[in-house]
Amino acid sequence: MRKKQNSLKKVATKKVLDVVYLHVENKRRLESLHEEIQLANAAIKFHPFAESIITDFLNMKESQKKFTHPIEFKAIVDQHIVLMDNVSNKPVLVDMDDAKKLLHCDSCNLDNCHHVGFAYGNSTVCNILMKKEFFPSRNVG
Repeated sequence: MRKKQNSLKKVATKKVLDVVYLHVENKRRLESLHEEIQLANAAIKFHPFAESIITDFLNMKESQKKFTHPIEFKAIVDQHIVLMDNVSNKPVLVDMDDAKKLLHCDSCNLDNCHHVGFAYGNSTVCNILMKKEFFPSRNVG
């Protein structure tokens, strides 16, 4: 008898997926979010009032995208400044040319694009450029 109860407990503790009905638009938005985040586990347990929770969650995620900076500084590797362009959703390399004392964007193939401007304005990059004497020294006097 005890053995049968233990086996019933094991069956009862197994995870069961619930069926959730969503409006087509919310389903599309949720699928889009899944693709974006690339969730490893597509089986998510939802609360019985899932549609309102999902709608609130999707609205929050979409509103956060508005505040994402279009360009992010990632790292400096050798003579390259690694940036992330969140508008085009791809990494960008900005090369430091020590001989000419210029920055050059590999993505745009320009010396004066917005990636180069962002790199000059970044404090970490600016400190390194100052150490490499990219900027002319100012004579105080």
